[in-house]
Amino acid sequence: MIVFLTQKMSPGFGVAVVVEQVSRRLAAMGHAVTVGCLEREGVFPDLDIQVVDPHPGRFLEWISGFNCRAVAAHASPFFELLPSIASRFPCYAWEHGDPTPDFFQEDREIRQAMMDHKRKAVYPRTSGVFAISEFVRHEIQYPLARVLYNGCDHVPDMGPKGRFSSRGVRGRPLTVGTLTRLGAGEAHYKGIAHFRLLKDACDRQGLPVRFEVMGRGSEADAVPLREQGIEVRINADESEKAAYLRRLDLFVSCSQWEGFNLPLVEAQAMGTAAMAFEVGAHPEVTPLLMGNFQDAVALIEAYVRRPELLAEHAAACYRFVRRRFRWNDTVVRFLGGIDA
Repeated sequence: MIVFLTQKMSPGFGVAVVVEQVSRRLAAMGHAVTVGCLEREGVFPDLDIQVVDPHPGRFLEWISGFNCRAVAAHASPFFELLPSIASRFPCYAWEHGDPTPDFFQEDREIRQAMMDHKRKAVYPRTSGVFAISEFVRHEIQYPLARVLYNGCDHVPDMGPKGRFSSRGVRGRPLTVGTLTRLGAGEAHYKGIAHFRLLKDACDRQGLPVRFEVMGRGSEADAVPLREQGIEVRINADESEKAAYLRRLDLFVSCSQWEGFNLPLVEAQAMGTAAMAFEVGAHPEVTPLLMGNFQDAVALIEAYVRRPELLAEHAAACYRFVRRRFRWNDTVVRFLGGIDA
């Protein structure tokens, strides 16, 4: 039995996507898999998902009911519980990274303490640590961690858009969009304010560009964006998200920190050119990087003037992620890690 532990299993939630995709492929290979979590929403056909009490005693009672080949934690508080069972089961920390605590002034010290505790008291007491990017391996300051990139082949493969995309741009505004969380908290480091500034910069240049946002949030969260002339779609389902990513001419991530950035990779896998700031793991997951707003505006202007360049970059992004990020590769490397 392989047991994965995570905080929340909800469709479209980043870590849940990883757990779901890896679990399904392991099961298809004949491995028994159980997922333990604190919260569960939505439907995950064919997966054994159990809501787990994180109290140390009750958690130990629950995990003791399995003959575990491996226990892999993807999130707190399960990271912190691994040392208590490490003498009984092979335990692994599957790190998705923690945003820089400075982005969260209200609980900065608590977040920093949790990161320090994992590095000093959790990782050394496990059988191994996995990281979802080279950036995360560096961030957690644990060089023995093995890199397990996420896949992108959970989104439909509709192939490159081809030259029709460049013909379609002529005579209409370029559509630039992003996928992010709205409102307070994580929206700060996810860069929605920077996305709004990018729209202002394009408006000042007089560029024919339409800006759109899709994300989790409330209607109240969408009001400031709509007042700025940004089209907003709230709480879309996975099929709507895939159609949105395919329809965009350019996906832009203004996030200030990412351990991987799954939406950025998903957009490219849908055949859309995708650009991001040169921070976090972005240099590992997209060939289109911007150092500042001037870089972004200059590239957008180039796409407006030369639609064929947009088509070329979209095809390059598609090939980049489809060749580099496959869930079967993630699973094979994971199994190699626990069997090492």
